[in-house]
Amino acid sequence: MNTWIFQGNPKRFNVDDYVLGNEIIWWSIRQESLVKHVQINDEVFIWRSDGGSKGTGGIIARAVVITLPEIYKNDGEPAAHLYEELGDKLKQAVKLKVLEVDVKKGINRMELINHTKLNDLKILRLKQNTNYLVEEKHKSYLKQMWYDRYPVNNDDISTRFPVIESLEQVKENMKQFEKDLTEMEELEKELKSFQQWYYLHNEGLLAPSKFIGYQEMKGHIYVDKYAISGLDGRVTEKELRKLGFVTTNNELLKQFVHQKLNGRTRKDFAVNILESEREQIELSFSQSFIDNEGNNEDTYVLPPLDSSNRVREYNHYSNEMKDSENLRELYEKVKSDIESQEVEEGARLEGTKVSYHMNKYERNSENRVKAIEIHGLNCCACGFNFEEVYGERGEGFIEIHHIKPLSMLEEAVLIDPERDLVPLCANCHRMVHRKKDEVLTIEELKVLLNK
Repeated sequence: MNTWIFQGNPKRFNVDDYVLGNEIIWWSIRQESLVKHVQINDEVFIWRSDGGSKGTGGIIARAVVITLPEIYKNDGEPAAHLYEELGDKLKQAVKLKVLEVDVKKGINRMELINHTKLNDLKILRLKQNTNYLVEEKHKSYLKQMWYDRYPVNNDDISTRFPVIESLEQVKENMKQFEKDLTEMEELEKELKSFQQWYYLHNEGLLAPSKFIGYQEMKGHIYVDKYAISGLDGRVTEKELRKLGFVTTNNELLKQFVHQKLNGRTRKDFAVNILESEREQIELSFSQSFIDNEGNNEDTYVLPPLDSSNRVREYNHYSNEMKDSENLRELYEKVKSDIESQEVEEGARLEGTKVSYHMNKYERNSENRVKAIEIHGLNCCACGFNFEEVYGERGEGFIEIHHIKPLSMLEEAVLIDPERDLVPLCANCHRMVHRKKDEVLTIEELKVLLNK
């Protein structure tokens, strides 16, 4: 759906009376190259130029196109509002239905000039035309300005927010949601308000119903509650069902969604999938499949559960780590870190004694991965994060400290990554072990740091 600005000059034409006194109006298409782009249901903002009264120019009404362009002789209602005779000249025109009008205030051109997203609107740069096709980069911001100020009748909501008609439109909205979510803190704060989530397995896309159920939704509009007043999630859920979405009861998929959203979900949220992807999803999000196919690149590694079977939240991960659907990359980084440490200090293995020239202890990389999953990548003593300081080189790195020193182990023991392991930065780790006969506890180290 296109968005237009149609301009009228009050020196030649009584624009105010025309839009105030008529629900159906005609407007000429003087830029002939644009005729082929006009479509029924296109949105039109009526612009009244300054017309000698400086500072009065701007948008005064919103309308919708109800006919395609046709040859029109200006001898009807519009002619009564003209200040000059145009003769019998025939021209292209479209019929519009006027929806909202405010001839006193509207949206003043000075507001647009001062708007960071709209100050380069074509009508502000090229003032003499009658018809302007609003560029994609401007559409949603112009809509938001008007929608925020002027309520819409329930019967006219579809003229602002038409519902989706195809799966492709859903996919585009889902991509827009994920993009906006990374850029807009206001949208991130909305996560716990969404009850119905929709998941596309093959594309790996996830978004809530009301965002994806209306065409061309944008995050900055969605978080403006005045602008989206009247939208109804029940309407979008109905339309999404028509496209093949159904609700799933797969608990592992729900845990995956909870993880992907970093724990910021409602307690009663639901997940909807395409019926055509149900079999594939049931296979991928099956515990037996995950257990048996742990090395398969298509396997989804789910978040660990705490003692109450609730999904842990990864509050200390970078965004890249938080959004990861698979921890295999983290596992490879941990293995590399251990190999580097062994080159520097000699192999230090964890648990079972191994016969080398001296006793060494087997350091289990899986335990290290689990510890990072549970505790995150920040030093639990001072809060230091390697990625924040060293950028990409520090991504995914932290040293793991054993609450009980490895050298005290006489035999293999079962390590609990939650109770027995904690992340420490290199400095704190060295201070803990500085005196081999006096290894500090984490609490003792924190006392030193706070002195």
